[in-house]
Amino acid sequence: MSYIAPDTDIYLLANVECDKTYDNVKYFATKNAQHTYMSSKIVKSFTNQSYGRVNKGTFRLFCKADDVYQCNYLMFQNTAFGNKWFYAFINSIEYISNNTCEVRFTIDLFQTWFLDCTVGQCFVEREHVKDDSIGAHTLNEDVPTGEMITAIEEQLTEFSKQYTYGVEICISDTQLSGIDNQPRWFDKPVLSGIFQGSKIGTTDNSDDLLKFLNNVISAGYQSTIIQVFTIPKIFAPYGTDSRVQTTRELPALPTKFGSYTPLNNRLYSSPFSDYVVYAPTGDKMVLHPELFNDYEHRILTFSGNQSVTPQIMCVPANYKITGGTNKTEGYTLNYGIKGSFMYDAYQAEIASYGVGQVGGNLLKWSPRILGSVASAFAGISQLAAGSITGLTFDFAPTQSNISPGGGASAIASVGGIIGTVGDALKETHDTSELSGSSGGSVLWSQQILDTFVQVRQVREEYARIADNYFSMFGYKVCRLKVPNIATRPSWNFVKCSTVAITGAIPADAEELIMSVLKKGVTFWKTTFGNYTVNNK
Repeated sequence: MSYIAPDTDIYLLANVECDKTYDNVKYFATKNAQHTYMSSKIVKSFTNQSYGRVNKGTFRLFCKADDVYQCNYLMFQNTAFGNKWFYAFINSIEYISNNTCEVRFTIDLFQTWFLDCTVGQCFVEREHVKDDSIGAHTLNEDVPTGEMITAIEEQLTEFSKQYTYGVEICISDTQLSGIDNQPRWFDKPVLSGIFQGSKIGTTDNSDDLLKFLNNVISAGYQSTIIQVFTIPKIFAPYGTDSRVQTTRELPALPTKFGSYTPLNNRLYSSPFSDYVVYAPTGDKMVLHPELFNDYEHRILTFSGNQSVTPQIMCVPANYKITGGTNKTEGYTLNYGIKGSFMYDAYQAEIASYGVGQVGGNLLKWSPRILGSVASAFAGISQLAAGSITGLTFDFAPTQSNISPGGGASAIASVGGIIGTVGDALKETHDTSELSGSSGGSVLWSQQILDTFVQVRQVREEYARIADNYFSMFGYKVCRLKVPNIATRPSWNFVKCSTVAITGAIPADAEELIMSVLKKGVTFWKTTFGNYTVNNK
């Protein structure tokens, strides 16, 4: 048997960052970089040693045990058989004699063989992503969030603070002629695609509206007044039939959670951050920032109709949809506030009928003023007893129902007495009547019948928990891809459900590498466990 000269080189290393559990591994881009790092940790060198058996797991070396107790790692090369470097964890160093010790070791299969294989397409569960832009990663994460709190609250609209007074009246332009203090009239009979048989007008001055109403009543047209109302000015764009539409931009998300600024942008999407758009009526919608197509400009669209009872529909734009508005996410607010007005029923009656007609219509008031009417006509009979014989009244309020019979000459006397009756009526009875309906809203009166937004976020405590978790273990991605092993400056975490690797490596090494990637492993470019360094 030929003699084989001992030519194995063995190096004992100290302070090597290694982890027998393979939760953490040192990352090297090349074998040269790996060898350079390991060589910098050498404490003791042994050359020309007997062949190093990989699976034997022991070396007997000529040195004092006390000189190498600090060593935690070794590397060796059987130079006569190749240039392959083997790396191993030192399990123990045992005293054999004063000048001899036995080193027991386990091959570090990952460092020894990982650079000899290629990782292919894997189903990656978690990793540190290349693109950490806001909204890019939104899969649900298994981290606690607690109760959301309001970081910002703003009023988006002020429709109820900017209002105008209006009237709806069924009247012709001829009837309106000569009536002062008229409001501004919508010039088209079709508003928001709906035909309006009445005239609708508004004014910014309540006194002017009151004067107009009094003028209409004085002219005898009180029955043509359908309703008075108050609406936001946005619903009164005169001279157009366009639908009302305006937009508001949601406020930007705050960068801090309390006093804490996250390192990972995942916290700027739900369930860590969101918007609640609401109205005091109880209508609301919860909007997730990441579901807006334009993340920098999150827009709400307010669309309404021109009407005495207008409505505004609030919907998000470019939300869960490419272009346009998502009407399934919004809500509708009613903005029409009905009012009322007072008028003198007696004066209105006088204005609406002629003098001859009023005589008959006085009987309309007989249930209220029977005594006054009886007294008045008793006086008439005393003044002209013979001349009004045969004068009769029926209860229909028309002049034709006054039958003079043989007493036509007494009509003048009756007309004179009517004034007396009217005066008695006004002095002894309240003839004021309320028309319309008071539909006032406490929300309108408080000027809060509008749309508000709350920017919500998790509390600082939970933000720290989530951010630390993402810093250590990346995001859930659940994608078929080549895992990101070295895309961050300091460390990368990778966890895969399935692993595909290729390369000329032993079966046990292949099995271990696959199991490490499935279990989850952190590749370190810097010091193990130092999560304080930059890794963005």
